[in-house]
Amino acid sequence: MHGLVLVAVVVLCVLVAVLATLLGVLLVQHGHALQKLEEFEEYASRVGPGRAPPPARPQAPTLEIGAEAPRFALRDLEGRKRRLDDYRGAPVSVAFFNPRCEHCLRLSEHLAELPPDRRALIVTQGEIEENRRLRDAHRWRCDVVHEDDWKVVGAYCVHQTPSAYLVDAEGRVASGPAVGLEAVLALMGGTRDAEAAPAANGHDARALRTRDLTESRLVRDGLSAGATAPDFTLPDLEGETRSLADFRGRPLLLVFSAVDCPPCAELAPSLVRLHERVGDELGVVMISHGDPQLNRLKATAFGYPFPVLLQRGREVAKAYGTFETPVGYLIDADGVIAADLAVGGDAILALSAAAR
Repeated sequence: MHGLVLVAVVVLCVLVAVLATLLGVLLVQHGHALQKLEEFEEYASRVGPGRAPPPARPQAPTLEIGAEAPRFALRDLEGRKRRLDDYRGAPVSVAFFNPRCEHCLRLSEHLAELPPDRRALIVTQGEIEENRRLRDAHRWRCDVVHEDDWKVVGAYCVHQTPSAYLVDAEGRVASGPAVGLEAVLALMGGTRDAEAAPAANGHDARALRTRDLTESRLVRDGLSAGATAPDFTLPDLEGETRSLADFRGRPLLLVFSAVDCPPCAELAPSLVRLHERVGDELGVVMISHGDPQLNRLKATAFGYPFPVLLQRGREVAKAYGTFETPVGYLIDADGVIAADLAVGGDAILALSAAAR
């Protein structure tokens, strides 16, 4: 009798231990699931179709007009030390630049057109040699200094590039922050949209003009049908390296997307259905950029059955002559572009008909 009781107690203890272990596993999994759900809800609130508006953010601080502009001493691209005080005696626009910023690259193409009577100083980040190449290629008509510790950027309350302030002859802030390509161009001396520039110490922005961006030296309206599709080598969402050559042998729909692009999120379900409908007749590859984890969450949420490759910045997009999203190309089985650039979801989906 005592033996049976002992066996029953042992069995009960084992069952309790097993149940406790299972409960612990379930709690851990539930915690992970909640974390992933919270991450995706935060992501979906920013890019998902039909999303609720995000909560208002506090306004970012800026320098006050009339305040003394933060002084700095930085070295130019040849290693010479330059101080803000060197520019006293006449107004100077101080612009903040990053060679990895798409809009800064577009700004770079216009810096040769600044009027000779307007003084401008670029504070740039990134590799010095990369900045030199841009300066020399586009013949910038301004001084350039380099920093790598973000102290000057922080002192000027700069939150994105390109941005700029006008500093008057006495070294005081003479304008609100100009943010974005057009506003910075206007502040520095030329723009096709002068109203984008902030009022600055009586400066008449409407008198400033420059050529339209469509005259840019870079191809921006896409490669033409008949051109060889530029090769690339990029990691997928699992870190495996893939190249364009891996997808030869059948027509390919190459789609450029971005993780924080609402029209790209709206296109996503249609791309999934297209891939399921065409089967092996047409390959689909997406090239995205942005945070890798958010890209993985997006791919999981929409159930992408096709590869998603991640470019570090816009290096592949630049090779294909486009900086918009979503856009797409139809590439034939031999690696030749079969149709001109398709811009927008409807145009991208229409390319599939041309493949058959």
